[in-house]
Amino acid sequence: MNDLTTFPWDDLLSYIRDRRVIPVIGSGVLMPGDDGLTLSCYLARQLALRLKLEYLPGDDLRSVAGRYVGEGGKPRDLYLRLAALLNENPPPLPPALQQLADITDFPLMVTLGVDPLLADAVRGARGKVDVRAFKPRWRNKQEHDLPLPIESLSLPTVYHLLGKSSNTADHVVTDEDLLEFLNALHGETQRPEHLFGALAEQHLLILGVDLPDWAMRLLLRLLRGDLLSRRRDSTEYLVMPSTHDTLAEFLSQFGGDITTVSSGTEAFVAELHRRWMETRPPVPQLGEDEAALPDPRTCHGKIFISYASEDRPAVEKLARQLHDSGIDAWFDRDRLESGDLYAHKIQEAIQRCDFFVPVISQHTEARLEGFFRREWRWASERQHAQHHSRAFLLPVVIDNTQPYGARVEESFNATQWTSAPDGVVDEAFVTRLRSLVRELRRGVR
Repeated sequence: MNDLTTFPWDDLLSYIRDRRVIPVIGSGVLMPGDDGLTLSCYLARQLALRLKLEYLPGDDLRSVAGRYVGEGGKPRDLYLRLAALLNENPPPLPPALQQLADITDFPLMVTLGVDPLLADAVRGARGKVDVRAFKPRWRNKQEHDLPLPIESLSLPTVYHLLGKSSNTADHVVTDEDLLEFLNALHGETQRPEHLFGALAEQHLLILGVDLPDWAMRLLLRLLRGDLLSRRRDSTEYLVMPSTHDTLAEFLSQFGGDITTVSSGTEAFVAELHRRWMETRPPVPQLGEDEAALPDPRTCHGKIFISYASEDRPAVEKLARQLHDSGIDAWFDRDRLESGDLYAHKIQEAIQRCDFFVPVISQHTEARLEGFFRREWRWASERQHAQHHSRAFLLPVVIDNTQPYGARVEESFNATQWTSAPDGVVDEAFVTRLRSLVRELRRGVR
């Protein structure tokens, strides 16, 4: 078993950068504060108060629910009280969930929690999120599957494998619920095909799982879709505390190529977050005069953003969003727009960049002259010299200017335009641009 010093960080980070890792996250993440409660224990304590039940140290959600039913309580009350608790008094966000949500190279994240906290964290970090949940009583399994294979998802997606809290018994609160969900997921008739296709093909990062030993073994077999001892191309990374002695012994005998690390979830996630942030390209910090000019030799692999100076705030948002998504973009922060050296370097940068993003707005419509129009002409000339199938021009509209009717180069109207209100593009544009960048890196032009 590895620890944080011997764990293969480079391998994991390489898979994450290729968007080939799916985190599977349990409710064993710690809540903020000094009392050391996990998310499951925190919810258990709050639920016990609402059920007028004594909370015992170490109780998690399932143990409180089991004791309530064992003492004659109605199971239906559990779902109603928990839903009310999450709606009326939402728990604070665990730091580990926020750090995982910051890692924008996860297209799909699977949660074993029934609470909305992971989706809230992803929404806060990335703007939009598609939330899906498994429901074993649904006859049409497509209703709770991913809408598309993982490589085609247009939004970051959070999938609730054990259901999502509601007023009905369609999520896991008791141990009996857990047994029924795992049984249903193992069956062919209700298993979501796109989801389990992704789980079988991608690398998995399993952490914060606080299930009992028997359920943990079933979960690992379910996620892998094959014998645990059988080797395969992808890897499971399992983060678990050293207290899981029996599971660790089982995996040492039958775990095949499962990579285990003995660590608390918070320490592992903090280290992963730190290392991932260090791999991100720095945000361009442009100064004055020649320091603000692009170095044409470094513009290969970059996205060149062209804009009118009045639109700088929106362009800064756009550049930041692309940067946070791992896309290397450049724009002239100061718009010096004077001198032969400036013009020469800008023109050469446009010749070397991989994609050109003209930002169209009411400001560009109002200006019939401007340096950005020279940039647009140079980009259009380069487009004319390329095959029509080569995506190079990616026009973006940041206000209510009508696409395809604006005062732009004619070549812009032969391309796909994107709406980005106030500089904010949707995840579909980011996904498309990331795919185009990936194709270029593979030598497809």
